[in-house]
Amino acid sequence: MAQVGGREVATNELGIMGSAVALFIFSFIPWFGVSGYGGGGKAWDVGFTAWFGVLLGLVAGILVALRVFADVNLPSMQVGWNFVILVLAGLGFLFILLKMIIGYKVGVLGFHVKLDRKAGLFLGLIAAAVQSYFAFAAFKVSGEALPGGRRL
Repeated sequence: MAQVGGREVATNELGIMGSAVALFIFSFIPWFGVSGYGGGGKAWDVGFTAWFGVLLGLVAGILVALRVFADVNLPSMQVGWNFVILVLAGLGFLFILLKMIIGYKVGVLGFHVKLDRKAGLFLGLIAAAVQSYFAFAAFKVSGEALPGGRRL
């Protein structure tokens, strides 16, 4: 537990929120580009799998921030909110990993250029992986059951 603004905040929650902030920042660093050229496509420019993965990570971080800092009571559901946050973070990581595997290419009139992976993509993938780890740890500590009633 850490003190943030006079509140006790679990390390896992800090990890989820911090990773979301890092992922947001890294989404503005080029993810794809041409070798030797400084510019390139950022997460928001290079296709659905990139920006949707970032968006899922941001939503996971925002949900935790709402619970911790705004004292928002999220509606009750059949599954716990820690499980929802784990799913959001995990899917965000998978979408970004998929973008890394698939890559990105641009083209005009049948001529295509496959762009190189840049630092923003690697940093974003690391941030999403860290967020998924902290979301898993928070879920495990919470004692919530998986859908179907099974516990980890």
